[in-house]
Amino acid sequence: MNTKFKSLGPLPVTKEQHERFKAGELWQQWSESYPLIFDETDKERARKHAPRGYYFYEWLAAVVMYETTGYLSLVDHYQYHQGSRKNGLFRQFVGVKVADEALRIQRYYPDLLVYKPDLSDWYFVEAKGPKDSLQLDQAGSFDKVLQLTGKPIYLMQFVLFKE
Repeated sequence: MNTKFKSLGPLPVTKEQHERFKAGELWQQWSESYPLIFDETDKERARKHAPRGYYFYEWLAAVVMYETTGYLSLVDHYQYHQGSRKNGLFRQFVGVKVADEALRIQRYYPDLLVYKPDLSDWYFVEAKGPKDSLQLDQAGSFDKVLQLTGKPIYLMQFVLFKE
């Protein structure tokens, strides 16, 4: 792992949690419990992609960050879709120049932009499942994000908890 990125974890996760997310039970529960994190765009994405297992670790990371720090998260695709709530917050944090650069270069951005509810602090989190790791192209893109924003990027690694 690149030493420029700070580690959060390892954090335990169970297969049962992932299955409940894929079945719709867990993401629906989280979207109801955390309406300041998960918006209609997130819910629609979960409806379409959760059955294949996508977005579980990103959503879990957002819940963990909220429960441990009180910080809210923009989950995935916040750098795109100008005019959306997420992109508006992203632009507010990074500034118009950096936001426009993000659109121009179409680089990977970390899964979460995590921020204090009063907007006084923010940083990035990349969530990785038990069988996933930071790829070279991601690390290169994250180096660029770090240079552009000066904000830390944390890696939240989940590990399978064996009961």
